[in-house]
Amino acid sequence: MNKKSNVPVILFVLGVFTVCSFALLTFFISGFNSSNSFVGITTMQDLNIQHEEYNFYLNKGVPESKVDTYFNVSQDVYGKYLFIEVNETKGLFWWQRQEVVFLAKQYLD
Repeated sequence: MNKKSNVPVILFVLGVFTVCSFALLTFFISGFNSSNSFVGITTMQDLNIQHEEYNFYLNKGVPESKVDTYFNVSQDVYGKYLFIEVNETKGLFWWQRQEVVFLAKQYLD
């Protein structure tokens, strides 16, 4: 049995195991970070649907004050707008906090 050749092989195997473990850990962590990456697409679709419904009810003759109340229309310096805010709870137990994941604002015509 040649003991001198076993040491480099053992070091090589440990190195490969370490690199593979680090790669798996990296992919595992990045999976958590990218889980909400498509929340903006569905939110924008929902906002466009609300905008179309808002215009539909106005075109049908529903008073604008009732439509504004139903869709929670807000107003600022630039005019009236619809908005959707998506929040996510982060943290553990009593250290939880609300964090804004996506915010969309669409001005009305």
